[in-house]
Amino acid sequence: MARFTKKTNASLQKKALYGFIWLLCLYVVFIGFRAFRQSILLDSLDRINIVYYGEDVELLSFGLKDTVNYIVSFSHSDKVSVPGGYGRYNVGALGKLAQIEKDPQLIGRTFSSMASAHVDYYIMPKKPDVYDADSTDDPQYSPRELISRLFSSDQLTNANIFDKLFIAYYISRQRQKDFAPLRSISEIAEGNQENFSERRFLKKYKGFFYHQSLRQEGMEVKVLYDSYSSAVTLARVIEGQGIRVVDLTRDEKAKKVDGCAIYSASTSNSKTIHYLQRTFGCSRIEEKTEGADIILVIGSGLSERWK
Repeated sequence: MARFTKKTNASLQKKALYGFIWLLCLYVVFIGFRAFRQSILLDSLDRINIVYYGEDVELLSFGLKDTVNYIVSFSHSDKVSVPGGYGRYNVGALGKLAQIEKDPQLIGRTFSSMASAHVDYYIMPKKPDVYDADSTDDPQYSPRELISRLFSSDQLTNANIFDKLFIAYYISRQRQKDFAPLRSISEIAEGNQENFSERRFLKKYKGFFYHQSLRQEGMEVKVLYDSYSSAVTLARVIEGQGIRVVDLTRDEKAKKVDGCAIYSASTSNSKTIHYLQRTFGCSRIEEKTEGADIILVIGSGLSERWK
């Protein structure tokens, strides 16, 4: 009887172990599937923009379809307007601000506003300093260093494992000669303060960061807002992707929405609608629109992050 009991217990333990391993495998598959669904691999983008923030601050823009790549370096001493109502901060202090606010996505939003084009990914130190190194107009492209930072446990990024593998593969294929350097543009403000100029940067490089497929689709967007400042910033970023924003209108609808909502009578396979949904987390409401193909309602939550 004792021997039979021992065999039974061993059998139950074995089944429990197999069951645990099976559940663990299912969990890993579920997490992997969810990460893959959120990956840029499913978006068929024309271009991805990545900001590397730290002792060197660089924006890398890869043309996935036209193979035209850009690299922009920024001065730590430039003061930039930070979305979220923070006012102007030195570029070299942005990482510390993001750390204090526990909001690393602030890096992505700030450089999106600076470039007037959506930054898809950011890579920044988990423990950033306040940087004040001299700027350079000759940014260096080092694939090994960029890939190392991408996978480093000392760095924060919004890229999941599938995105990292895709980005690393693309970075490894490029060399310095494959990039056209773009100059950061500043202007002297009151008190001899050097401010980054979003207006002049947009004027000089308008169209450089377009997704040509969105431009060619030609859908027009009307923005409804409650906060004008956030609407202006978001409109610049959206237009920087190649989407035409034809009107900004204050509307009571914006007060009833938390994040954002898209109104459109168009079919759900529109690249523009899909892009706006994925980029800003908008819900979609099928409804006939007037004055534009798409009505984008900027709700309070989204407005607060971009004002």
